[in-house]
Amino acid sequence: MNSKITIGRSHRNPLVGRSSELETLRQLLFVPQRGAKAMLISQKNASAIPLDTLRKPQCMVVMGEAGIGKTRLAEETSREAHERGWAVAWSRSYAQESTIPYRLWIEILRGLINSDPWQKQELIQHPLVYSRLTALLPELYDQLPGTTAAPSRQHPGQEQQSLWEAILELFELAIERTPMLVVLDDLQWADTSSCELLAYLVRRLSGFPIVFLGTCREIEMAPKHPLRPLIAHMQREHTITTLQLQPLTDVAISTLISSAQLPEKVQQDIRKQAAGNPFFAEELAYSYNATSTTLPANPTQAVRKKSSSLPRSIAAALDQRMSKLSRDCQQLLGNAAVLGGSFEFSLIRSMEISNSANDEDTILDLLDEALQSGVLTEEGRGARISYHFWQPLLVSHLYDGLSATKRAQLHRRAAAILRQSYANRESEGAATITHHLVEGGAEPQQIVRYATLAGDRAYALSAYPEAERYYRIATENVQAALAASDHSNQDASFQENHANLAYLLEQLGECIRIQGNYEEARRVYEQLLQERGSRPHLTSPAETQREAQIDALLLSEVGWTWYYAADYGHTRQYCKRGEQVLRDAGVGGGPAWARLYFQQSYILWQEGKYDEALHAANKALQGFAEMLPEQRPHHVTVAPLTRTRRTLEGDPVDVARTHRLLGVLANSVGKLTESLTHMNTALAILEEHNHKREVAHVSCNVGYIHLQKAEHEEAQSFLRRSLTLAEQIGDLPLTAVIYSNLGILAAHTGDLPDAENWLRHSLTLAEQSNDQVYLSTFNVELATVYQDQGRLSEACTCICRALSIGRAIHNSPCIGIASIALGNLRIAQALASQEEQAAQGKETGSASPSTKQQDQYRRYLARAGKTLQRALTFDSLEAEARNRGQLASAQVSLLQGDTETAHLQALHALKQARQYELTWLVARSYSLLGTILSARGQPQEAYQYFEQALQIFRQCGMRLETARTLHNYALALLQHKDKAEPGHQQALDYLQEAFQISRSCHAPLAERTIL
Repeated sequence: MNSKITIGRSHRNPLVGRSSELETLRQLLFVPQRGAKAMLISQKNASAIPLDTLRKPQCMVVMGEAGIGKTRLAEETSREAHERGWAVAWSRSYAQESTIPYRLWIEILRGLINSDPWQKQELIQHPLVYSRLTALLPELYDQLPGTTAAPSRQHPGQEQQSLWEAILELFELAIERTPMLVVLDDLQWADTSSCELLAYLVRRLSGFPIVFLGTCREIEMAPKHPLRPLIAHMQREHTITTLQLQPLTDVAISTLISSAQLPEKVQQDIRKQAAGNPFFAEELAYSYNATSTTLPANPTQAVRKKSSSLPRSIAAALDQRMSKLSRDCQQLLGNAAVLGGSFEFSLIRSMEISNSANDEDTILDLLDEALQSGVLTEEGRGARISYHFWQPLLVSHLYDGLSATKRAQLHRRAAAILRQSYANRESEGAATITHHLVEGGAEPQQIVRYATLAGDRAYALSAYPEAERYYRIATENVQAALAASDHSNQDASFQENHANLAYLLEQLGECIRIQGNYEEARRVYEQLLQERGSRPHLTSPAETQREAQIDALLLSEVGWTWYYAADYGHTRQYCKRGEQVLRDAGVGGGPAWARLYFQQSYILWQEGKYDEALHAANKALQGFAEMLPEQRPHHVTVAPLTRTRRTLEGDPVDVARTHRLLGVLANSVGKLTESLTHMNTALAILEEHNHKREVAHVSCNVGYIHLQKAEHEEAQSFLRRSLTLAEQIGDLPLTAVIYSNLGILAAHTGDLPDAENWLRHSLTLAEQSNDQVYLSTFNVELATVYQDQGRLSEACTCICRALSIGRAIHNSPCIGIASIALGNLRIAQALASQEEQAAQGKETGSASPSTKQQDQYRRYLARAGKTLQRALTFDSLEAEARNRGQLASAQVSLLQGDTETAHLQALHALKQARQYELTWLVARSYSLLGTILSARGQPQEAYQYFEQALQIFRQCGMRLETARTLHNYALALLQHKDKAEPGHQQALDYLQEAFQISRSCHAPLAERTIL
């Protein structure tokens, strides 16, 4: 970056009260050096040391309220970095621009490319990188070598990945020459895509000479702001850290405003009003000092007050700051506030010249006046000079000060200028133009055009929340245009509006569905079907059949919204309606039928009818595969194809989705190798077409398969990849599943608090989308964690919820899984009652439990046995759940004293676990067999089983299972060894190790059992 760069604002007081925070930020600049060493270590010991244990965060977000000093600390850090020879890149988000994709990054990217002296050389050496960046920086077209090909049109979702990779390459090129500090101010207003890109770059550039520093008003972030889950997830990855700024002390505030030499009474008032906020304190001090030397009795009267959305004291301070400017300058800045927190000279010049006698020189003079006063800062050079308001609060204050009529007029004027500026590249400016058209109350047809372009651009970048916003705006306005039109005169414009509405509704429905808002998506799809029902009669048989296939596919989409609510009756109903539509139109095969078979297979899977589901899935695969040779690049459309059109043209992604389904079915019946084969086939197709959403889904499935096989490192790798993609695209239902799987992973490795945290988050997301199946299964998993923690009452509550949901939706697999969990809970309750009996016996000196206590113990075991026996009769039980139920049933037999039956049951469970490749359940079978054989007086055989179990559990990192096995092994040794024998000391060592492990796992029930 430019070595003559001026960083931050001028005319400031010295920094006070932030020495420790500034030192923390200084240390952040040393992380890349340590990170480079860590990368070398991790490369040498990659197989032994997980990357996360070496990673030091190279991204910090400074949190705090407005004016608390976040930006000031970032400025000081930037100066120090600049003095050390670092490049410094700054960008800031503004509330008015929070829906424009990648707005936060555009100026940074432009600055990287325009930085001398290596710009032209890099353009020549890396034309492909820069050509992909033209999506955000269209001016690059003019700078690229003439032979550089334009980026080819890619599959929806692929554009975003391609763009991100290009941005990553650009940063890698930039930091080859010098380390870099990237400062992102006011992240609470950043758009979703910008937040996701930040997470992507932070992860990919870990260990490189680059540091990311953000500021954020956490309190102003919406509950569903994308930054919240991103920060939480990245903190778990050790890729980000936060610094919370607290209010300054009264002493620090007094030091801060001491240069104003105000009376003590005024200083007291400032300290009270500022409440530790340095910006408020400085501005109030400036306001008081700027008034007459004779202050009124009430010092607050010295400041002019004005009705505003800001606190009165700050509004007054801002008014005082603005009062030093000329009237013309104030008016220009008020007009500029409509443009957001920053604006280019060319735009403000066009706005001012078109409405006044001001010429360019006059406007420059007014801007210079604002620059000299510090109200504006200037960036860029040549024809691309931009101005930034010194304080975002000032933008809001000036905007609030405009009348509604004036605002609308200025917005319309800005829209007209921007439309002319982006005449040959409308989609690039469509988001900004749409904002001004909407705020300016433009004609609906104008809004529809630009909102559709903005939606299509966001959709192509997989920015589904932003795409939804713009499609919704376009839909509302096209409906308004239709409502205002003359229905008796169905001219070309009328028909075009109906066609636009159909397109927008389908795109809107898909964006809403992806985010998990199934009820609203259903309403949108049903509205679309109603809209299509009013279309003119088709005379061509080919057109009739094509439209029938579209209707069938849309009926299928409505069915999916019911499916995810676990209402399989309605799902099947819409599936059958789709079939009837195809039959009535004479459509006997093709992709629409394949989609319906695909949906039928999912319904059958949820009902536990795995053979029928497999048959339907294979029919779907055949139907989709038959279309692939027929697909041709007929034409290139400006707008992206809707999902139904992609299916009709022959979409390889449909084939991949079906392989994923086949993998899920294979997993359900315990064929994990076959399941992985299907999943890998799906991944190969999806990665070839760079379909991020489906890659995320398949990666989650693959991670779960590795989890079942106790291959925890592989599971974590796939689940993390899936989570990164799911958060990028805003797929909340998938994110919930990944959270659940990460919770199971944490439970497997003995991190019970982390497991609880993941699973509680998964339930929260499942509740948002009202996914009944996942609400049931997630409650079962959380109950298991509570049980391991000894919180049996909470575990019971979760299991009751799971059973209630499963019965309400008539889902046999859910009922079966919850019943297995209930059986395990009864066993835990029996053991807890036995432990309580022993404790009471010690207190009373009684050697044997009472008859009542024995009856309670036997009652728990009898209920456990009956529950498990009933659950194991369910044909719909998936393989892993059945195997866990078999082991629990064997444990009940053992506790009831029937060691022969327990032995046979455990051997059968072991055989099934081996067949299903469920490694951790193989080890659990070994451990249980060791306990059974010890009880039967066969210690040598028991020891062999314990050793095999320990070997697997230690190798897989399953700490809690290791502790339980050590405990049971120790009891067996103590039972069969004399105190003088070496085995006795070995048993004591095992008990001690088991105690230490269980304590580190926060498993108090295990601790009490061991003690």
